[in-house]
Amino acid sequence: NFLDETLSSLFCPDVLDDIEVFIVNDGSKDATADIARKYVEKCPTSFFLIDKNNGGYGSTINASVLKATGKYFRLLDGDDWFDKTELIKYISALKKTDSDLVITDFVKRIQTTKEEKREITNYRYAIGEIINVSEIYSMAMHSTTVKTELLQKGKVSITEHCFYTDFEFIMKSFLLSSTFTYFPI
Repeated sequence: NFLDETLSSLFCPDVLDDIEVFIVNDGSKDATADIARKYVEKCPTSFFLIDKNNGGYGSTINASVLKATGKYFRLLDGDDWFDKTELIKYISALKKTDSDLVITDFVKRIQTTKEEKREITNYRYAIGEIINVSEIYSMAMHSTTVKTELLQKGKVSITEHCFYTDFEFIMKSFLLSSTFTYFPI
């Protein structure tokens, strides 16, 4: 339901040359592949469709990590989005850092009724939360960016055919990382 909005938020001419967007069709029988192809046709150097058998969320992460060639890797669910102004700031900031892991803020929207009324909450991290291991449970996949090379060399594989693999991805990313940066973006 939100995939077109998600992909549209990434279709930003200021950063298209700097991003790879892998749209993983995990055996879906809906319009996922059709929506993805629309973006692949518009910009085949930035948008890529991966069609695969259903393996659950972990397998979509695994498929993307294997294909990624960029310096950094970040997950974005099909019902999430980037604010284009913030995306430009984010990509610019990533170009200036060499940290293994980068944390950013995020906004959470919750569909509360069938009319798609949304509750929006801003999640902003204090630097102590990022450093303090006891607070790692508050970390979210939506705020975690990690060097692709670390994931690939570390042979990170996320459990397939199960739900809630975000924490597994975050923990494995943290374990592989030696340097951390926080961008209040």
